[in-house]
Amino acid sequence: MKKRIILIISIAIAIVMIASLSLSGCKTEGAAEETTAAATEAGETTAAAETTAVATESVVASSDESYILAAACWGLEVMKPFIWGGYMASQALGINFNYVGPDDCDMDKYFDGVEIAVSKNPTGILTFASNVGEDKPLTEYYNKGGMIAGMNGTTGAYPQTVTVGTDNQYYGSEQAKYIINNVGEDIKIGIMTLPEADNHIKRMVGVNSVLEKYPNVKVVGVIDQTADQAGAAANASAFIAANPDVDAFICTSALGGAAVGRAIKEAGIEPGKIFVIAGDMDQELLDLIEEGYVSASLAQSFTVETFYAIAAMHFIHNQYVHVSNDDAAAGFTAGPANIITNLPFITKDNLQFFRGLQPPEGFDYSNVVLK
Repeated sequence: MKKRIILIISIAIAIVMIASLSLSGCKTEGAAEETTAAATEAGETTAAAETTAVATESVVASSDESYILAAACWGLEVMKPFIWGGYMASQALGINFNYVGPDDCDMDKYFDGVEIAVSKNPTGILTFASNVGEDKPLTEYYNKGGMIAGMNGTTGAYPQTVTVGTDNQYYGSEQAKYIINNVGEDIKIGIMTLPEADNHIKRMVGVNSVLEKYPNVKVVGVIDQTADQAGAAANASAFIAANPDVDAFICTSALGGAAVGRAIKEAGIEPGKIFVIAGDMDQELLDLIEEGYVSASLAQSFTVETFYAIAAMHFIHNQYVHVSNDDAAAGFTAGPANIITNLPFITKDNLQFFRGLQPPEGFDYSNVVLK
């Protein structure tokens, strides 16, 4: 995306330079010719200015270009950066951005949020594949000309214009490699994940692709994280009580990682005795990393996900680039199919850089929540 923007700017600069050289070459000897050249130069300059104004106007998004992020669990700290990223895209691209959905993780309320988003008929909808029946309204919306971005690398049972975020299989494989590299090959592992969520299913594929190479690694059990803190905490505590000799944990999210770290702490187990790699980041998880109950976290770039999901749909909507004489008639979308974001590891060594993150200056959740 950056290359495309740089290319557009470079072309514009080149056009201006060529125009300048051409104008300077119009001057000839003689007053009449100079007057004619000056008039011509003035006319060309005016025309160039008008052309520039038109070009500038054409790339500014119209006020009715809008994007809605539909999800759940907005009350969780770890989800907030998705909203910040949308706000930053609205400021950079001149579009409208809103988010919708419940503060809790109630999937019925999430479905209601999707239906609300569809009813607004925005330019594009951003959402996470949750497999709770959202495919029907989203497919109908898409077939009527809407665009859909699959967030966090998820793909639903509905068409998607672009998939943005984590390569979840790679994510899981990186977590598993981190465990092997830091703990060894002869270990007992517990895993906490969301077994029915698309992104976590893919992460488990990545985890298993690594662990199956090590015959002395024993997966003691796969724990259901559930969609709330209380459920995650109860399941983590029960597992640790039943398996006190487990050597390591892989947790595919921040909620699971914090639940396991807290359970280890509450069980009176020495910090670092059980090696835990978590996912993402929130203040509780960062505290547990600092205290040593969680060893590391493989974070994600949530602000970047929303920003680039909107940017991709914005460029597609405004047809900045095309592949055929008529992409729409040809049934082709001229844009990226997948945008993969970076994954930073967070440990005690770089923890301070991830603490105290704040929304952009001037940001107010109440201004972007869909009312």
